[in-house]
Amino acid sequence: MTDPSSSLEYLLSRLDASPDPQFVDSLETALVNSFADLESRRAYIETAVHPTDSEKSAIISLLKDRFPQVLGTSFSVNPRLIGGLVIKVGDERLDYSLASQLANMQKGFI
Repeated sequence: MTDPSSSLEYLLSRLDASPDPQFVDSLETALVNSFADLESRRAYIETAVHPTDSEKSAIISLLKDRFPQVLGTSFSVNPRLIGGLVIKVGDERLDYSLASQLANMQKGFI
């Protein structure tokens, strides 16, 4: 069980009281940590072309199998990928792009 004095719930309940500097620092730290936790649970997906709704659904379904902690997704188009996609979740980056495959092949020839 976590210490209630360090929980965000406790900090928010203190908003009615006059905040002291230590309280404000604690609240700021809790908010920063909460934001970092939310960011680590978001999947950023770059695709070479605009995916259809059914392709987006399939990608999200596969993501939830691999990353059950994912709470949200964000899609963007990056034509420099040439084909395929790149997925970023927290510190993990999965590159299934044609551009990276071609770059790896080029390294093999040098």
